[in-house]
Amino acid sequence: MELDELKTLWQKDSKRLQQSLILNKKLLKKGTISKFEKHRWFMTFGRNMALVYAGISIVLAIYFYNLYIYNIPLLIGAFAMIWSFKSHLAIGGKADYQALSILDLQKKIHNFKIHIRKNKYYDGLVVAFWFLTVTPPYLKYSSGYDIYSSIPNLPYTIGVALLSTIAFAYICHKLYEWTDSDMEDAVNNLEEILLFEDSDF
Repeated sequence: MELDELKTLWQKDSKRLQQSLILNKKLLKKGTISKFEKHRWFMTFGRNMALVYAGISIVLAIYFYNLYIYNIPLLIGAFAMIWSFKSHLAIGGKADYQALSILDLQKKIHNFKIHIRKNKYYDGLVVAFWFLTVTPPYLKYSSGYDIYSSIPNLPYTIGVALLSTIAFAYICHKLYEWTDSDMEDAVNNLEEILLFEDSDF
């Protein structure tokens, strides 16, 4: 085989390899964005639901306006949910992530990952606390059962409250661990794409 033929064959193989790597890069970026958007949607949904929970607390507090043992915890729970909503505004809105450069996308995912780690424990405790503030007035409203006047059942009530708090915090921790793991994979995928772009074909 002559040198010119070898050169032509090498160029064809090199072009096919480059096209394959470009395709892989596009697929990898698309999959990474899909994973990121899934978790961002989940967090955004949770953030917006915090306002719904706050609204429920405020409505119940108004209903029990003359019972401070109910409405004061309810208002504190509403405040905690509004604070949670405000803290998650850092997530931002939906964007055209396909149009972003790899570095900009990597920065967004990295910031999202930091935000998740900062709120991993706080969010679960806020939801647990809100649940504890809403349960007594809900029972009072739905069935007339007054937790605070039932002294014999108070240890049982406290035990259930503690177990609920631990359960909520644990579930939230696990969900955020899953999100954090997926975001770590996303960052690694983007690192691979950067290696493709830096390669010399």
